[in-house]
Amino acid sequence: MSTTHTAQDWHAHYAAGRDFRPLSDTEKTILTEHRPLPLPEGTQAGRALDVACGTGELARFLAAAGYQVDAVDWAQSAVDKTSVASAGVSCHHLDLTGGDLSSLAPAGTGGYRLITMRRALAHLPDRTRTVAELAALLEEDGTLCVITPHADRHPEELRGICLDDTEIGLLADGWQHTERIEAGDLTVLLLREPKTDPVAYSEKRTPKPSAMAGVTVVVTNDHGQLLLGWNPSRAVWELPAGKVEPGEAFEATAVRELAEEAGLQARPESVLLLATLCDSTHGFTRITESMSCAHDSCTVPASELALEYLVASCGACSRTRSPVMLRTCDGVCHGFRAGH
Repeated sequence: MSTTHTAQDWHAHYAAGRDFRPLSDTEKTILTEHRPLPLPEGTQAGRALDVACGTGELARFLAAAGYQVDAVDWAQSAVDKTSVASAGVSCHHLDLTGGDLSSLAPAGTGGYRLITMRRALAHLPDRTRTVAELAALLEEDGTLCVITPHADRHPEELRGICLDDTEIGLLADGWQHTERIEAGDLTVLLLREPKTDPVAYSEKRTPKPSAMAGVTVVVTNDHGQLLLGWNPSRAVWELPAGKVEPGEAFEATAVRELAEEAGLQARPESVLLLATLCDSTHGFTRITESMSCAHDSCTVPASELALEYLVASCGACSRTRSPVMLRTCDGVCHGFRAGH
Protein backbone atom coordinates (compact mmCIF):
# COMPACT_ATOMS: atom_id res chain seq x y z
CA MET A 1 0.00 0.00 0.00
CA SER A 2 1.08 3.61 -0.38
CA THR A 3 0.15 6.97 1.08
CA THR A 4 -1.59 9.60 -1.02
CA HIS A 5 0.47 12.69 -0.19
CA THR A 6 0.93 15.09 -3.09
CA ALA A 7 3.95 17.17 -4.04
CA GLN A 8 2.20 20.16 -2.44
CA ASP A 9 1.80 18.21 0.81
CA TRP A 10 5.54 17.53 0.90
CA HIS A 11 6.30 21.13 -0.01
CA ALA A 12 4.28 22.26 3.00
CA HIS A 13 5.96 19.59 5.16
CA TYR A 14 9.47 20.86 4.49
CA ALA A 15 8.46 24.54 4.37
CA ALA A 16 7.17 24.16 7.94
CA GLY A 17 10.60 23.01 9.10
CA ARG A 18 9.78 19.31 9.38
CA ASP A 19 12.03 16.56 8.04
CA PHE A 20 12.53 12.79 7.94
CA ARG A 21 14.23 10.91 10.75
CA PRO A 22 17.99 11.66 10.63
CA LEU A 23 20.35 9.18 9.01
CA SER A 24 21.26 6.69 11.75
CA ASP A 25 24.72 5.41 12.63
CA THR A 26 23.55 1.92 11.62
CA GLU A 27 22.59 3.15 8.17
CA LYS A 28 25.91 4.95 7.79
CA THR A 29 27.77 1.80 8.82
CA ILE A 30 25.85 -0.35 6.31
CA LEU A 31 26.49 2.13 3.52
CA THR A 32 30.16 2.41 4.42
CA GLU A 33 30.94 -1.29 4.91
CA HIS A 34 28.98 -2.67 1.97
CA ARG A 35 29.47 -2.09 -1.66
CA PRO A 36 28.48 0.31 -3.30
CA LEU A 37 29.63 3.20 -1.10
CA PRO A 38 33.37 2.50 -0.91
CA LEU A 39 34.87 3.64 -4.20
CA PRO A 40 37.64 1.42 -5.59
CA GLU A 41 41.08 2.93 -5.10
CA GLY A 42 42.44 4.77 -8.10
CA THR A 43 39.03 5.29 -9.70
CA GLN A 44 37.51 8.61 -10.59
CA ALA A 45 34.67 9.89 -8.45
CA GLY A 46 31.51 7.95 -9.27
CA ARG A 47 28.15 9.51 -10.00
CA ALA A 48 25.35 9.08 -7.44
CA LEU A 49 21.66 10.01 -7.52
CA ASP A 50 19.68 10.50 -4.30
CA VAL A 51 15.97 10.20 -5.09
CA ALA A 52 13.45 11.92 -2.78
CA CYS A 53 16.38 13.66 -1.13
CA GLY A 54 14.40 15.69 1.41
CA THR A 55 16.69 18.30 2.93
CA GLY A 56 19.78 16.55 1.58
CA GLU A 57 21.35 14.69 4.51
CA LEU A 58 22.02 11.48 2.57
CA ALA A 59 23.15 13.44 -0.50
CA ARG A 60 25.74 15.25 1.63
CA PHE A 61 26.88 11.93 3.14
CA LEU A 62 27.43 10.52 -0.35
CA ALA A 63 29.29 13.64 -1.45
CA ALA A 64 31.59 13.35 1.59
CA ALA A 65 32.35 9.76 0.50
CA GLY A 66 33.66 11.03 -2.82
CA TYR A 67 30.63 10.87 -5.11
CA GLN A 68 29.45 13.50 -7.54
CA VAL A 69 25.86 13.71 -6.36
CA ASP A 70 22.60 14.67 -8.05
CA ALA A 71 19.70 15.08 -5.61
CA VAL A 72 16.06 15.14 -6.71
CA ASP A 73 12.80 15.73 -4.86
CA TRP A 74 9.18 16.50 -5.78
CA ALA A 75 8.88 19.23 -3.09
CA GLN A 76 10.29 22.59 -4.12
CA SER A 77 10.96 23.58 -0.50
CA ALA A 78 13.09 20.46 -0.03
CA VAL A 79 15.11 21.22 -3.16
CA ASP A 80 15.62 24.80 -2.01
CA LYS A 81 16.87 23.71 1.42
CA THR A 82 19.19 21.08 -0.07
CA SER A 83 20.64 23.63 -2.49
CA VAL A 84 21.47 26.02 0.32
CA ALA A 85 22.95 23.43 2.71
CA SER A 86 24.69 21.08 0.31
CA ALA A 87 27.70 22.55 -1.48
CA GLY A 88 28.79 20.34 -4.34
CA VAL A 89 25.38 18.64 -4.69
CA SER A 90 23.39 19.33 -7.86
CA CYS A 91 19.68 19.66 -6.99
CA HIS A 92 16.68 19.00 -9.24
CA HIS A 93 12.93 19.51 -8.80
CA LEU A 94 10.89 16.72 -10.43
CA ASP A 95 7.52 15.08 -9.81
CA LEU A 96 8.58 11.48 -9.17
CA THR A 97 5.01 10.18 -9.44
CA GLY A 98 4.64 11.13 -13.08
CA GLY A 99 7.78 12.87 -14.28
CA ASP A 100 10.16 11.46 -16.87
CA LEU A 101 13.09 10.20 -14.81
CA SER A 102 15.17 9.68 -17.95
CA SER A 103 15.83 13.42 -17.86
CA LEU A 104 18.09 12.74 -14.86
CA ALA A 105 20.51 10.60 -16.89
CA PRO A 106 24.05 11.90 -16.28
CA ALA A 107 25.70 13.67 -19.17
CA GLY A 108 28.24 11.70 -21.17
CA THR A 109 28.64 7.94 -21.29
CA GLY A 110 27.67 5.47 -18.58
CA GLY A 111 25.19 6.03 -15.79
CA TYR A 112 25.07 6.30 -12.02
CA ARG A 113 27.28 4.05 -9.94
CA LEU A 114 24.82 4.42 -7.06
CA ILE A 115 21.16 5.45 -6.78
CA THR A 116 19.63 5.79 -3.31
CA MET A 117 16.02 6.10 -2.19
CA ARG A 118 15.53 6.42 1.56
CA ARG A 119 12.14 6.25 3.31
CA ALA A 120 10.32 7.17 0.11
CA LEU A 121 9.40 4.14 -2.01
CA ALA A 122 6.27 3.30 0.00
CA HIS A 123 4.90 6.77 -0.76
CA LEU A 124 4.95 6.25 -4.53
CA PRO A 125 1.74 5.14 -6.29
CA ASP A 126 3.57 3.33 -9.13
CA ARG A 127 6.67 1.74 -7.65
CA THR A 128 7.21 -0.68 -10.53
CA ARG A 129 7.50 2.12 -13.09
CA THR A 130 9.72 4.22 -10.86
CA VAL A 131 12.13 1.40 -10.02
CA ALA A 132 12.33 0.35 -13.69
CA GLU A 133 13.16 3.90 -14.75
CA LEU A 134 15.82 4.17 -12.02
CA ALA A 135 17.33 0.84 -13.08
CA ALA A 136 17.77 2.25 -16.59
CA LEU A 137 19.88 5.09 -15.14
CA LEU A 138 22.46 2.78 -13.52
CA GLU A 139 25.83 2.06 -15.05
CA GLU A 140 26.51 -1.57 -15.94
CA ASP A 141 27.70 -2.56 -12.45
CA GLY A 142 25.70 0.06 -10.56
CA THR A 143 23.63 -0.40 -7.42
CA LEU A 144 20.16 0.74 -6.43
CA CYS A 145 19.97 1.15 -2.64
CA VAL A 146 16.46 1.22 -1.17
CA ILE A 147 16.06 2.00 2.54
CA THR A 148 12.51 1.47 3.78
CA PRO A 149 10.68 1.15 7.10
CA HIS A 150 9.48 -2.43 7.57
CA ALA A 151 5.76 -2.94 8.21
CA ASP A 152 6.29 -5.60 10.89
CA ARG A 153 8.28 -3.15 13.03
CA HIS A 154 5.87 -0.25 12.97
CA PRO A 155 2.34 0.24 14.32
CA GLU A 156 -0.58 -0.23 11.96
CA GLU A 157 -1.27 3.50 11.74
CA LEU A 158 2.15 3.89 10.05
CA ARG A 159 1.57 1.07 7.56
CA GLY A 160 1.35 3.54 4.68
CA ILE A 161 5.02 4.55 5.02
CA CYS A 162 6.31 0.95 5.14
CA LEU A 163 6.87 -2.06 2.90
CA ASP A 164 6.16 -5.61 4.07
CA ASP A 165 8.00 -8.82 3.19
CA THR A 166 5.79 -9.48 0.16
CA GLU A 167 6.37 -6.01 -1.28
CA ILE A 168 10.09 -6.22 -0.58
CA GLY A 169 10.24 -9.63 -2.24
CA LEU A 170 8.49 -8.33 -5.37
CA LEU A 171 10.92 -5.44 -5.51
CA ALA A 172 13.96 -7.73 -5.25
CA ASP A 173 12.59 -10.25 -7.74
CA GLY A 174 13.44 -8.07 -10.73
CA TRP A 175 17.20 -8.09 -10.07
CA GLN A 176 20.00 -10.59 -10.70
CA HIS A 177 21.83 -9.83 -7.45
CA THR A 178 20.16 -8.70 -4.23
CA GLU A 179 21.42 -8.14 -0.72
CA ARG A 180 19.03 -7.55 2.16
CA ILE A 181 20.22 -6.08 5.45
CA GLU A 182 18.06 -5.44 8.50
CA ALA A 183 18.78 -2.22 10.37
CA GLY A 184 16.52 -1.84 13.39
CA ASP A 185 13.07 -0.89 12.12
CA LEU A 186 14.45 -0.48 8.60
CA THR A 187 15.28 -2.85 5.75
CA VAL A 188 18.12 -1.98 3.39
CA LEU A 189 18.10 -3.49 -0.11
CA LEU A 190 21.14 -3.40 -2.39
CA LEU A 191 19.99 -4.28 -5.91
CA ARG A 192 22.33 -4.92 -8.85
CA GLU A 193 21.88 -5.96 -12.48
CA PRO A 194 18.19 -5.65 -13.35
CA LYS A 195 16.77 -8.67 -15.12
CA THR A 196 16.27 -8.01 -18.81
CA ASP A 197 15.70 -11.51 -20.18
CA PRO A 198 12.75 -11.67 -22.59
CA VAL A 199 9.65 -13.49 -21.43
CA ALA A 200 9.10 -16.78 -23.26
CA TYR A 201 5.72 -18.50 -23.54
CA SER A 202 4.08 -21.17 -25.65
CA GLU A 203 0.64 -22.56 -26.24
CA LYS A 204 -0.05 -26.21 -25.40
CA ARG A 205 -2.21 -26.50 -28.48
CA THR A 206 -3.96 -24.30 -31.01
CA PRO A 207 -6.54 -22.35 -29.02
CA LYS A 208 -10.19 -22.78 -29.90
CA PRO A 209 -11.57 -19.57 -31.44
CA SER A 210 -13.82 -17.80 -28.97
CA ALA A 211 -13.98 -14.25 -30.30
CA MET A 212 -13.90 -12.28 -33.53
CA ALA A 213 -12.79 -8.74 -34.25
CA GLY A 214 -13.96 -6.40 -36.95
CA VAL A 215 -13.95 -2.79 -38.07
CA THR A 216 -16.59 -0.43 -39.43
CA VAL A 217 -15.52 2.79 -41.10
CA VAL A 218 -17.48 6.04 -40.88
CA VAL A 219 -16.76 8.47 -43.72
CA THR A 220 -18.58 11.80 -43.80
CA ASN A 221 -18.23 14.99 -45.80
CA ASP A 222 -18.80 18.68 -45.17
CA HIS A 223 -22.48 18.36 -46.23
CA GLY A 224 -23.30 15.96 -43.43
CA GLN A 225 -23.50 12.98 -45.77
CA LEU A 226 -22.47 9.47 -44.77
CA LEU A 227 -20.82 6.91 -47.02
CA LEU A 228 -22.88 3.69 -47.28
CA GLY A 229 -22.79 0.75 -49.67
CA TRP A 230 -25.61 -1.52 -50.81
CA ASN A 231 -25.36 -5.16 -49.68
CA PRO A 232 -27.50 -7.09 -52.20
CA SER A 233 -27.33 -10.37 -50.28
CA ARG A 234 -28.85 -8.78 -47.19
CA ALA A 235 -30.75 -6.01 -49.01
CA VAL A 236 -29.46 -3.34 -46.63
CA TRP A 237 -27.25 -0.25 -46.77
CA GLU A 238 -24.05 -0.73 -44.77
CA LEU A 239 -20.93 1.06 -43.67
CA PRO A 240 -17.67 -0.22 -45.17
CA ALA A 241 -16.69 -3.02 -42.77
CA GLY A 242 -14.83 -6.28 -42.43
CA LYS A 243 -12.99 -8.60 -40.09
CA VAL A 244 -9.49 -8.02 -38.80
CA GLU A 245 -6.94 -10.34 -40.38
CA PRO A 246 -4.36 -12.07 -38.12
CA GLY A 247 -1.61 -9.64 -37.17
CA GLU A 248 -3.44 -6.67 -38.68
CA ALA A 249 -3.92 -3.39 -36.83
CA PHE A 250 -7.42 -1.92 -36.68
CA GLU A 251 -6.30 1.12 -38.69
CA ALA A 252 -4.86 -1.15 -41.39
CA THR A 253 -8.14 -3.07 -41.54
CA ALA A 254 -10.07 0.19 -42.03
CA VAL A 255 -7.77 1.25 -44.86
CA ARG A 256 -8.03 -2.16 -46.54
CA GLU A 257 -11.83 -2.32 -46.30
CA LEU A 258 -12.21 1.19 -47.71
CA ALA A 259 -10.10 0.16 -50.68
CA GLU A 260 -11.88 -3.17 -51.22
CA GLU A 261 -15.46 -2.02 -50.73
CA ALA A 262 -15.44 1.63 -51.73
CA GLY A 263 -12.39 2.08 -53.93
CA LEU A 264 -11.09 4.77 -51.58
CA GLN A 265 -7.45 5.05 -50.66
CA ALA A 266 -6.69 6.30 -47.15
CA ARG A 267 -3.66 6.49 -44.91
CA PRO A 268 -3.60 4.58 -41.60
CA GLU A 269 -2.63 7.76 -39.72
CA SER A 270 -5.83 9.47 -40.93
CA VAL A 271 -8.04 6.81 -39.30
CA LEU A 272 -9.29 7.56 -35.78
CA LEU A 273 -11.08 5.36 -33.24
CA LEU A 274 -14.64 6.49 -32.52
CA ALA A 275 -16.02 3.73 -30.30
CA THR A 276 -15.77 0.07 -29.37
CA LEU A 277 -18.76 -2.28 -29.44
CA CYS A 278 -18.64 -5.63 -27.67
CA ASP A 279 -21.54 -8.01 -28.28
CA SER A 280 -22.08 -11.66 -29.21
CA THR A 281 -23.16 -13.51 -32.33
CA HIS A 282 -23.44 -17.23 -33.13
CA GLY A 283 -21.88 -18.13 -29.80
CA PHE A 284 -18.84 -15.89 -30.30
CA THR A 285 -17.82 -12.70 -28.56
CA ARG A 286 -17.64 -9.99 -31.19
CA ILE A 287 -15.55 -6.85 -30.84
CA THR A 288 -16.16 -4.13 -33.40
CA GLU A 289 -14.03 -1.02 -33.63
CA SER A 290 -15.83 1.93 -35.17
CA MET A 291 -13.26 4.05 -37.01
CA SER A 292 -13.64 7.45 -38.62
CA CYS A 293 -11.91 8.78 -41.71
CA ALA A 294 -12.55 12.30 -42.99
CA HIS A 295 -13.52 12.47 -46.65
CA ASP A 296 -10.74 14.97 -47.42
CA SER A 297 -8.15 12.41 -46.30
CA CYS A 298 -9.36 9.84 -48.86
CA THR A 299 -8.43 9.71 -52.52
CA VAL A 300 -9.98 7.91 -55.49
CA PRO A 301 -7.87 6.33 -58.26
CA ALA A 302 -7.89 8.29 -61.53
CA SER A 303 -9.55 5.37 -63.30
CA GLU A 304 -12.66 6.00 -61.22
CA LEU A 305 -13.38 9.31 -63.03
CA ALA A 306 -12.28 11.41 -60.02
CA LEU A 307 -15.51 10.70 -58.19
CA GLU A 308 -15.42 11.92 -54.61
CA TYR A 309 -16.75 8.62 -53.26
CA LEU A 310 -17.25 5.22 -54.79
CA VAL A 311 -19.53 2.52 -53.43
CA ALA A 312 -19.64 -0.77 -55.28
CA SER A 313 -22.80 -2.58 -56.40
CA CYS A 314 -25.51 -0.02 -55.91
CA GLY A 315 -28.28 -2.49 -56.69
CA ALA A 316 -31.04 -0.21 -55.39
CA CYS A 317 -30.06 2.77 -57.50
CA SER A 318 -31.46 3.23 -61.04
CA ARG A 319 -28.57 5.45 -62.12
CA THR A 320 -26.57 2.57 -63.71
CA ARG A 321 -24.89 1.67 -60.44
CA SER A 322 -23.49 5.14 -59.89
CA PRO A 323 -21.49 6.11 -56.82
CA VAL A 324 -23.85 6.87 -53.98
CA MET A 325 -24.14 8.74 -50.73
CA LEU A 326 -27.01 8.50 -48.28
CA ARG A 327 -28.21 11.56 -46.47
CA THR A 328 -28.78 10.49 -42.88
CA CYS A 329 -31.76 12.82 -42.56
CA ASP A 330 -33.96 11.35 -45.31
CA GLY A 331 -32.34 8.11 -46.47
CA VAL A 332 -32.42 9.25 -50.13
CA CYS A 333 -29.86 7.77 -52.52
CA HIS A 334 -27.65 10.47 -54.05
CA GLY A 335 -25.09 10.01 -56.80
CA PHE A 336 -22.67 12.89 -57.16
CA ARG A 337 -19.28 13.92 -58.43
CA ALA A 338 -16.65 15.91 -56.55
CA GLY A 339 -17.91 19.33 -55.61
CA HIS A 340 -21.62 18.43 -55.98
